[in-house]
Amino acid sequence: MARADLLFWNHDLRSTLDQHAQKARAAVASLSTPQVAGDVGDSIIAELEQEYHVAPLKLHEEGVAVEHKEVQIDVSQDPMRSVFDRSRPCYIPGQQVRYIVPFEVRSPLGMQTKHFQS
Repeated sequence: MARADLLFWNHDLRSTLDQHAQKARAAVASLSTPQVAGDVGDSIIAELEQEYHVAPLKLHEEGVAVEHKEVQIDVSQDPMRSVFDRSRPCYIPGQQVRYIVPFEVRSPLGMQTKHFQS
């Protein structure tokens, strides 16, 4: 799997959500009391909610899959191992386990996200 396929690899989710919340607070703070009062206020609130709502991930648990395979792991830079020549790879057998959970996400945050399926 390429790193570009990983969710939130190119963006920090926490800082993105914090920036989104700041924008929402600024939008609310910029409103005057008459704008928020009465029926007009209800429509403005609905618009703000639609614009700043962040929908959670929707996991497709029925599509969960686990892949397992034997791989070679380079331990040449592991200081806890006795490797005499750290300039060359030193491989040992290992296990790679991938746990795949398909999901859907709608992102109003300007983050590029994808619909993943196994």
